Amino acid sequence: AKIAQAALEALDTPLPARAEFAQARIDEMVENRMDEKLNYADFLRVLQFKDTEGKILAWMVFMAAHPTLFPASDLLYSADFPGVINSELERLAADSVSLFINGAAGDLRPKTGEFQDRTERVKAYGLAVAEKIKSLSFKEVQLQKGLWKSLVEKKKLPRVKVRLGKVRIPTFIGARVFP
Repeated sequence: AKIAQAALEALDTPLPARAEFAQARIDEMVENRMDEKLNYADFLRVLQFKDTEGKILAWMVFMAAHPTLFPASDLLYSADFPGVINSELERLAADSVSLFINGAAGDLRPKTGEFQDRTERVKAYGLAVAEKIKSLSFKEVQLQKGLWKSLVEKKKLPRVKVRLGKVRIPTFIGARVFP
């Protein structure tokens, strides 16, 4: 109820703001978990909103990668690497809020180095993405009033690959189950 009330109040009292956009390829930060040789162009896209004095009010971070660096076997609730990204951006710009929006991740996962400590792995990856965001060159964009339109990107995907745990099911069977 508190979130809904805050959203309604925000709609009733909008702040004047401008939007800035930046993007960068992050192929080196994301990999296909089913076939590491498959390399798709992946982008990190960021909208930041600033007030009339240039103070950052909010961030919207768009990235396609499963936010699951902590394994399910840990049985812990975690914001995983998006939580690290959001915390770092909010620390960078006091009183701002950051929102991570996961894109169509499919089989994409974060590409990380080897770490003995899983918590350090999550933190290092989230900070690396945040550093990438900090290095972007933002350009002002004009937001259209009213409803936003979506962007549809079509990509040719590889044939379906199916796994049962660590066992890979042959493609000719997987393609019959998941055409």
